[in-house]
Parts: sequence; C-alpha cells; structure tokens
Amino acid sequence: MASSAALAIRDAVFKIRPARVHIFCASPVELAVLLDYRFTSLHTAVLLGERDGIATSPPS
Repeated sequence: MASSAALAIRDAVFKIRPARVHIFCASPVELAVLLDYRFTSLHTAVLLGERDGIATSPPS
C-alpha cells in the first residue's frame, strides 16, 4: 500500500515540481515511515502530518 501511494505522489511531484509537499494521513505511523523512506529522491521538502504532530524531512 505504501509503495502505490508513494508512486502516485512521486508522479504528481515530478509533474508539478512543488517547493514543498504536505501530506496528512490518518494511518499507522509505519505507513508514514514507509512513505518517507520512498521519498528520498523527490528533491523537495516533505512534511508528513498526523493527528499528534508533524514530522519534517529535509530539505526544508
């Protein structure tokens, strides 16, 4: 599930080229970790948010 979600997000990011990507999801923290792991080559700041807070991934 993380793989297909990451692929869809990566396709949109490569098409639009945003400076920052904000992702908020109501899912287990493990899904957010797997998504972040798959976003290493996006060349944009990724902010993964959940109900309890927000985690950031460089570059900011």
